[in-house]
Parts: sequence; C-alpha cells; structure tokens
Amino acid sequence: MRACLLSQLFLRLVIHVGRLAALVLACLAVASVAVLLHLPKLVHEEGLGGSELAEALFHIGNFALAMSALFLAARNLFVCVGLHAIWNARATVVRTDWVSADGAWWMCTCLIILGFMLAKRPSASPGTL
Repeated sequence: MRACLLSQLFLRLVIHVGRLAALVLACLAVASVAVLLHLPKLVHEEGLGGSELAEALFHIGNFALAMSALFLAARNLFVCVGLHAIWNARATVVRTDWVSADGAWWMCTCLIILGFMLAKRPSASPGTL
C-alpha cells in the first residue's frame, strides 16, 4: 500500500513542485503513514510513552525511509517485502544481541540499495519516479 502511495503522491506533487521536492515530500508522507500505523500498537500493546515512544517512532520512520529508498532503487516491491520480513523475523532467525542484528540488517540494506543504484538501468522518462 505504501509503495502505491509513494508513486501516486509523487505523480500528484511533481506537477506543483520540482521533481526532487516531490520525491522528498512523497517519501516523508509515506514514512509518516508508517509511523501512524504503528502508533496504536506501540502505545496500547507495548505500553510505550514519552521518550521510549519517541525513539520507537523515530526508528520506524527511518525504517520507512529506507524501504522507500530501496523501492525507488530496486523498482521491485518484493525486495522490500523480503527485507521487511527479515526485519520482523530477526528474533527467531538470528541468535545474537539486538545491536549486532540491527547493524547487520542496516548494513545489508544499504549495500542492496547501493547495488541497485549502481546497476545499469535505462534512463527514466521525465514524468516517472
């Protein structure tokens, strides 16, 4: 859903603002939606509040921005879904401390994004992402 929202927001915004501004605004809007979707779970199920809640929302926002960057680089939603599934399954798949697991996930994700960006792709037409 958020990948569709990213594309549609970009197409609506690029008419009114520049291409880069439309892309940034669309990514920030999608990250905001992700944060809002996770808010009830964090507050009601996990009982977070104050600085713990702010920190969790910050990390969710960063994750959403990374997934947006990955979607834009890969042009493939399945790559994003796969990395999101790995993120959600790390507690059962990897037996290590959270700091190491988070660091490894972020490093792999950044390398995947970089790999897709460096791969030779045909140039996009002006009205596309």
